[in-house]
Amino acid sequence: DFKNEHIIAMMRTMKEYEKMAVKAALSGEKRDAIRALMQNPLCGDFNAVKACYERLYELNRDYINKRVSLRG
Repeated sequence: DFKNEHIIAMMRTMKEYEKMAVKAALSGEKRDAIRALMQNPLCGDFNAVKACYERLYELNRDYINKRVSLRG
């Protein structure tokens, strides 16, 4: 048995972030992406997360739009 509860809690938090990131990738929704980033314990500032999302979207816009349109 693994007894380090703080490590277990961090692993659970990161797994939840990963699940939310996949949901965001599949939905293509800005709201889902920002929620996923806010779940990551390394990203606690909403304004920084929003700016990060906006930059990532700008750099990957063509792929994101193509991915979302393929699902429709």
